[in-house]
Amino acid sequence: MTVGQLVSSRTRAGVAAGRRVVDGRSTAVHDLAIPAYLVILTVFVAFRLLGVPPWLSPAFDLHAYWSTHAGLDYTLTRPGEPGAYLYSPAFAQAIWPLTSVSWPIFAAGWTFFVGCLLVWLSGRWAILLVLLPPVAMSIVIGQVDLLFAAAIVVGFRWPAAWALPILTKVTPGVGLLWFAVRREWRSLAIALGATATLVPSRP
Repeated sequence: MTVGQLVSSRTRAGVAAGRRVVDGRSTAVHDLAIPAYLVILTVFVAFRLLGVPPWLSPAFDLHAYWSTHAGLDYTLTRPGEPGAYLYSPAFAQAIWPLTSVSWPIFAAGWTFFVGCLLVWLSGRWAILLVLLPPVAMSIVIGQVDLLFAAAIVVGFRWPAAWALPILTKVTPGVGLLWFAVRREWRSLAIALGATATLVPSRP
């Protein structure tokens, strides 16, 4: 073996070893991404459960959901008002069993559920996505955006899941055009049928 071949061989071996180190570190970071996110989420949930200010503010959207346990009165609701319930009665009925618990327990449970949805939707990228203001705000305020995203993902396989976003806010129903454009009439019928079935009847 010539000197050049020896140097080349050792160089390749060094590069390969370096790659193994980098790959090992990258794998370790990936393996820790979800646990690290869940630790952060759990701490935040604990803050809500223990009533640490300001994480139980009634101005948050999730307080509006919880307040439906006392009944709905849209005459007292003002668009743009913090904590106003601006959703359909069907959504209030769907979450009614959850609203029977105390406000701190509801807030903690809702936050954990929504936070877990982010992991389900994005995997290890959740810890980076939660740093984005819109995503962080969705979890902190308790908005239904991540529920909508999960319903859309599930809805491609089980169209009845589209009932959740449609009955919460009507505008997400535009997503059903996907089935119409693709002429998936059966899926469209299932989505509309499930929605119609869950619409509260007038007294």
